[in-house]
Amino acid sequence: MSTTSAYAQPIGEAVNGWTTRERPARIVIEGTHCRIAVIDVARGKAVGTFALMCIEPVLA
Repeated sequence: MSTTSAYAQPIGEAVNGWTTRERPARIVIEGTHCRIAVIDVARGKAVGTFALMCIEPVLA
């Protein structure tokens, strides 16, 4: 039996015994090619980051 979400999207069967997990720690993760960090909205960088992500790339 398949059901739908509040947005009318199909969702699968319930997973028996599933429980929620802890939230990930708010740490910086450094990789070879990227860095993942929490965006500090109070420092004002979130708006600029979002604006940069919205720019359409120029394909040559």
